[in-house]
Amino acid sequence: MKLTSLALLATLSLPAFAAPALSPLAEFAKCDASFYRLLGSNPELLKNANLVSKDGMANFKLGPMEDQTEGMKELTKGMEEFARDVEFQPPVLFPEGIGADYYSERHFRSTRSFTSHENGKEELYRWKLNLLASPKQVRSALDKAGKLPWQCEDGICTVFRQQQNAGWAIVGQGKVDGNKPYLVLMLSEDATDKKKSELECELRTEGRFLPKDTLKSLRPNW
Repeated sequence: MKLTSLALLATLSLPAFAAPALSPLAEFAKCDASFYRLLGSNPELLKNANLVSKDGMANFKLGPMEDQTEGMKELTKGMEEFARDVEFQPPVLFPEGIGADYYSERHFRSTRSFTSHENGKEELYRWKLNLLASPKQVRSALDKAGKLPWQCEDGICTVFRQQQNAGWAIVGQGKVDGNKPYLVLMLSEDATDKKKSELECELRTEGRFLPKDTLKSLRPNW
């Protein structure tokens, strides 16, 4: 009985946003399939989540992929943008003690000459969580699972990864080669509420399109 009381007291004294044994947010921050594999094997980690499982991975049940340029073909000539998303009602609760009210996936591809590259080509895939916690609270939760070398400027914190051999290595922003595939993990404050934040992964390349196998190696469940 005494041991039970001590265990209860220890539990009650845990700080907010303590790192759980399995951290879905930390897996999401790897910007690969780790998050989806974790949910595939441990769907109970997320409360209120409507998940769809396939090949050992799970993702949120998303709406259909929609053409974001529909009705604007003249203005968006040379550009393709497709997106799918889901709004969580009630919010999904992560074991880190942080809630999420929205998740989205987006694919953008352009051949427009007004981009920053002479040939106008660029392509990106983006997947994003809208979290019900401030960037400071999210960083604190992520750091408990292992500190990341965040680079912060103008309220946006980033971690860059560049494809090297068979894997992805963290690199400084100034060392990124935009002509080769690279990943950006971004954490920023919500535009309308300082108590909320956006945590997103972006796979992109500039001046050319992404090799066909790059996305498949990172997000085989896209």
